[in-house]
Amino acid sequence: MPGSSSSICVDVTTLINWHRPAVGIVRVEQQLCHWLLQQSPPNLHFVAYDRNHGQFTELAHSGVHAHLNRLDNFGTDQPAAAQTLMRPNLEERLRQKALALVSHVPERWRLAVYHKLLKARPAVHDWVRRARSWRSRLQTRSLVSASAQNQQPDSQGFFALPRGSVYISLGLDWNYKDMAQLYRIKKAQDLKMLLFCYDIIPIRLPHLCVADVSRQFAHYFVDLAWCADLILCISQSSQRDLTAFLDNM
Repeated sequence: MPGSSSSICVDVTTLINWHRPAVGIVRVEQQLCHWLLQQSPPNLHFVAYDRNHGQFTELAHSGVHAHLNRLDNFGTDQPAAAQTLMRPNLEERLRQKALALVSHVPERWRLAVYHKLLKARPAVHDWVRRARSWRSRLQTRSLVSASAQNQQPDSQGFFALPRGSVYISLGLDWNYKDMAQLYRIKKAQDLKMLLFCYDIIPIRLPHLCVADVSRQFAHYFVDLAWCADLILCISQSSQRDLTAFLDNM
């Protein structure tokens, strides 16, 4: 096990990408960062992953504080926050528009049009997911660039995780990480990786998911097990499910 002098690298990629009220996974990362900033252990680094380049950038502690304050005050220091929360999400707005469109179709064709729209729904969900992913990446590049101005990165603007350090990630890694590249970084820098499992519901209940989400999560958890030195599970139930899944791989 690493000694007390080892660096700790905490991934905050999810934190800086999140631009709405914090939900469960985001709150876990949020509270961990609050606690770490209060405890201020030695050799603590906050890092964010740039998927476009397959590298990390370090954030100043003040930059992490700013992101935490933004989430903590979401809905209290923004005049339009209440209206934002009341506004239906994009999927719901698209559904409402589709139903309005169907209502104008002659009744004898209405059912057929409705069934065609239902068949197209997985493709629409996939398009929305991809659009959100690209938007998040663009926002991440802008936010990380601003937060890293006070750092001393290498000549390419990226941060090399200290050799032998402990890397911790509790966020939405299936959205933001290239797990194969993460494994390469781990081997190159001799890292110890502590990763997280909240649940494997998309694998156990694929009929509740859209498009190929279930398959994507299956690949993700196999890659997670390959990368991690230790996987923390949110509950014993999640631990049993994950263990059973990996045992069958």
